[in-house]
Amino acid sequence: MVRVEIRQSTDDTLLATVDSAPGGIAVSGPWERLLDRSPQLGLPSGRIVSAESDPDEWTRGLIAAFRSPDVAARIVHDDDPLPDGEPVDLRAAIAA
Repeated sequence: MVRVEIRQSTDDTLLATVDSAPGGIAVSGPWERLLDRSPQLGLPSGRIVSAESDPDEWTRGLIAAFRSPDVAARIVHDDDPLPDGEPVDLRAAIAA
């Protein structure tokens, strides 16, 4: 299970909490209906994944999808965390 919080950077307002589960994802918070659930970059594989095919990877990928001056996502719980040490090279994953 992976839990990601999406917060407004300016005042740390919680916009959405996303939890992965074996059959998909659960979203709560003000952005519950606004969050785009289309396939996206998964982490750590760098493959394009859907929320249904690989909920954990999809949920982790939110940290790459929401990186801006006004909104940011962060992993607050991960049963199988990303490895420490080498950063994930998103450019290599996109080029593949």
